[in-house]
Amino acid sequence: MANKAKKLEKFFVKAFHKGLRVGQFSDSIILRRPASIGEIRTQTEKHIEAEEDLADRLQVEHKASPFLSKGN
Repeated sequence: MANKAKKLEKFFVKAFHKGLRVGQFSDSIILRRPASIGEIRTQTEKHIEAEEDLADRLQVEHKASPFLSKGN
């Protein structure tokens, strides 16, 4: 039974790799070659956090930029 589960997990990891679109996340996955769904999940969570942090920073900069340009 454990062997069947291992084969199934390998299948899903390969399917995940093939289904990714080109971009930073897919590059990260391809370079690190996760061997399990858990590793994919961990990398995905880190990537989502980084994207959300970037979006937050850009939003703050966008809100601050009108104030900066008025002072010039």
